[in-house]
Amino acid sequence: MPTQRVKKPAPSDRGVHAFHLDNIAADMANRSRAEIIKENPIGNGLDGFRALFASVCEDRSIPCITDSLDRLNDDGMVSWLSVNLLS
Repeated sequence: MPTQRVKKPAPSDRGVHAFHLDNIAADMANRSRAEIIKENPIGNGLDGFRALFASVCEDRSIPCITDSLDRLNDDGMVSWLSVNLLS
């Protein structure tokens, strides 16, 4: 996917801090998604979520596979799992 160059903003009335944040955002937008992922690996960051998902599936006697999300969605568990994933 080609990257689109983002013009860095000029300092504004919002102050130096906002200008600095704008520069960071422009720099990130100019890097490829692959570069960002390579520089920020997730490592074992999802292990806790996987363990939670496995526990929920085990409690409901369903296989721990992605197809089980449809069955979990019926009782609102997907929303609960999503909140736990994002927190």
